[in-house]
Amino acid sequence: MKTFYYILLTALLTLQSKNATSNDNQHIIASTFPSSDYYVAKIEEQYRKKISYSLPKRTWPVEIKKVDSRVTEIFIKRAGIIDEIYQPDVKNYPAYFYQNSVRITFYDGMLIYYNWSKNNATIKYILSPTKEKLNSIEKEKIVESLEKYILSVFKNQSEARSEMAAEKANQVAKEQAKYSIKDKPLKNLKIQWVNLPDQISQFSKIDFAVLATLEDGTVLKTEKLGGKTRLDDFEISCSGGDVGDNSLMIKADAKEIPDDIIRLKIKSKYHNISITKTLKVDYNYPLTVNYNGQDGCGSGLYSSSGGGGGNGKPIIIYAEASYNKQDNAPLHKIEIKDYYGKVLQRFKLQYGVELNVNVKGGNGCKGTNYKKERGGKGGNGGKGGDVSIKVNGDSESFSISVNNRGGAAGSGGNGTYSGPSG
Repeated sequence: MKTFYYILLTALLTLQSKNATSNDNQHIIASTFPSSDYYVAKIEEQYRKKISYSLPKRTWPVEIKKVDSRVTEIFIKRAGIIDEIYQPDVKNYPAYFYQNSVRITFYDGMLIYYNWSKNNATIKYILSPTKEKLNSIEKEKIVESLEKYILSVFKNQSEARSEMAAEKANQVAKEQAKYSIKDKPLKNLKIQWVNLPDQISQFSKIDFAVLATLEDGTVLKTEKLGGKTRLDDFEISCSGGDVGDNSLMIKADAKEIPDDIIRLKIKSKYHNISITKTLKVDYNYPLTVNYNGQDGCGSGLYSSSGGGGGNGKPIIIYAEASYNKQDNAPLHKIEIKDYYGKVLQRFKLQYGVELNVNVKGGNGCKGTNYKKERGGKGGNGGKGGDVSIKVNGDSESFSISVNNRGGAAGSGGNGTYSGPSG
């Protein structure tokens, strides 16, 4: 009776493998294999496409886990000791099951355990629920047959991958529709600042969220409040700031902040409903400007010399007494120009809030190292930039820090003796 079972099982597995070219989905093929102890052929050598193998006495427990018609996991206790779990490469239409770099594929009544690289298989073990199948392995053909089979399944997977992509896109679209305000009766909109910083000035990043209340009282929220409604549902404009992903950045140029206030407007794309929220800019955050010379690493006057550092940029700073148009708080309106009169930057700062100005010279680079001769000369440090400050109004309340030190000289290169520093 046991012999009859083996003959019947072998016949079924062989019949399944003959139809593999027309029905090569590993879900279908693997489902014909039993969960049981499998006999093992250990590959002792694979030379080109030919194998030699031995037949260890120990069997390996194999469990094939299924949900409906799909094989979700293959559990193998390798050598009867090591637990391994394999998962399908493509959920709907697998060519193999994998764990890390190891793959297993059900083929021709066998479970083949292998590595794959550049369309070539290196077989490690071959398993089968019947010992007779392992005795009939075609040593000269099994590797090439497996490779051809795998590559043919890869071609047939394109449709399955497209179906998976379409399914995922459909799920995303359903979720977006669920949380969208489109085709829903909208009652009102609200803008909420999220984690508003204490200091609001130029360059400040301000996070915001939109709350959309429907006629039935349902409130849909955007990401910053943990919701899933997309900002794509709204037309967004901002005076005094640049809108990004669920946030805005206050303009860098004070002239582009009308009346010292940010105005964020949100309008539904599908309803005649909008909301505007304002935010006063206090200009109470210290600012730093940099017009430093570049460091001199590169080629110097001679190929062995370190490059000299660049000079800091000479600038003129104009500060004029002004006031915040929202609360009349005193401000300094600041303009930075180059020596040709070109405006470089415009700021506003509350009285006593510091402006940090860096016009440092660039550092010189180290001279070239030589083993058998004198090291190269280090590059000279660049000069610090000149800074002229002109204040119209209360000069004592204008807080400014200037760093215009010269750049450090580059050290001489190493050699039979060191080169001179810059």
